[in-house]
Amino acid sequence: MKRNLALLCTILLLLTWAAGCQPTAQVLQRQGIEALPAEEEILQAQVEQAILAGETSFTINLLGRQRSVQQMVTETMARLREGESYLAQRFLADYGVQFGEEWGYVPVTIRLVPKDTALLADLIQAQGASPKPVAYDQGQLEALLMDMMQDKTPVAIRFFQEQDLDQLNQQIHQDIVQLSNRNYAYGYLVGNGEWALQTCRQPEGQGYIALELTLTYQADTLPLSQIPVARSGLEMVESLIQQWAAGSPKATVILEGVRPDETTLFAWINTAEVNSATLACEGDSIWYEILENPGQRQIGRYWLEFGVPAERIAAAQAELDAALEEELARLKEQVQGLESREAYRTVYQRVMDMTEYDDAIRDATEEQTLTEEMQILRSAYGALVAGRSVCTGYARTFQALCDGLGLDCWTVNGYQDGAGHAWNMVRLDGEILYVDCTFGDTGGRPERYFLFDQETLEARRYEMDEGFVVPW
Repeated sequence: MKRNLALLCTILLLLTWAAGCQPTAQVLQRQGIEALPAEEEILQAQVEQAILAGETSFTINLLGRQRSVQQMVTETMARLREGESYLAQRFLADYGVQFGEEWGYVPVTIRLVPKDTALLADLIQAQGASPKPVAYDQGQLEALLMDMMQDKTPVAIRFFQEQDLDQLNQQIHQDIVQLSNRNYAYGYLVGNGEWALQTCRQPEGQGYIALELTLTYQADTLPLSQIPVARSGLEMVESLIQQWAAGSPKATVILEGVRPDETTLFAWINTAEVNSATLACEGDSIWYEILENPGQRQIGRYWLEFGVPAERIAAAQAELDAALEEELARLKEQVQGLESREAYRTVYQRVMDMTEYDDAIRDATEEQTLTEEMQILRSAYGALVAGRSVCTGYARTFQALCDGLGLDCWTVNGYQDGAGHAWNMVRLDGEILYVDCTFGDTGGRPERYFLFDQETLEARRYEMDEGFVVPW
């Protein structure tokens, strides 16, 4: 009797299964199986969560029979890629689906092939791992532009709260026009800006707008993150020197909180040119362009033009670099262990020993008849390579060698007794002193022109160019 009863129960259970009875989510959960209803919103949420997490595959257990689950998943994934999910449409290159079969549920493994991962990473960094739409305003747009211009990012996406698309499009256009005139970086960097708006739906039904902004950048411009900021004339001068020495034909600087007039600006650029001690040719003229705007910052580009062909300058630069490296190697051995005063003396003597003053270059300078070769000889090339120069070559050579030895030095341009002249300023034990290699070599009394003080400088009628910048 008991055996027959057990057999009857088994038959009834089998009949129940055959009739379509399925275990509930709670029953499966007690067995350690997490299964979710086979609903489009749930699948969309899982897909978008995986995209934002950077996952390339995930498995979800969906309640129901395989045929119905397979149909729902196949149709939903197609709609998501076609635009029902902005994230799936924008950041999935492809996908694949594999279905399993278990009693009461269907394991679904979805393989994701992502695209534009850097663009997605930027969106997540800006708006969080679960991007939340924010209210649009001009400040939000300017912040986005500034983020993009930091590294010349071509495309970026941001989510904004839902509103009328036409109105938002008009507002963005107005804001772009205003920012192009007001933002200090936009006019320098951006050649053109385009955008696209798309209304989207989150799985729970909440609407939002995706803004995709594309910027085309001007050629021959630097990302904001690579442009130094100068808050004084000296900082600008030092930045120009560094960029020109590194081979940048146009040095770019952000001026912050300073608005020099044209005379002052030319004096700053002239100071930088004079102190570009390692350049193999003296600049023939100096140029600049500044993008005006009402803010605290201005971007400007500054460059030198030369009266010598670029190929000749390049060849001279290679010779100068090699000669400077060789000379510094020798001097470093000589000054090792010396006090700074004696190290300066060693450099001073070496410049005089290697250089002969060239009267022909001086006369041509005064008559404005310099040849191409003379313009090169007025640089440190003249002393270090050719062995002949004038005051500019003496002073730049002294500075180049001091810089290479870690000795404070600056080249000063101006007048001595009314005649154009160049000499050096040094800082020794906190005291500002002066060195004139030219007169030390040609005047017959070298000690007279080595490390003399400010009072002596004035007594000998040295005068700096008006507006010339000095570091100490």
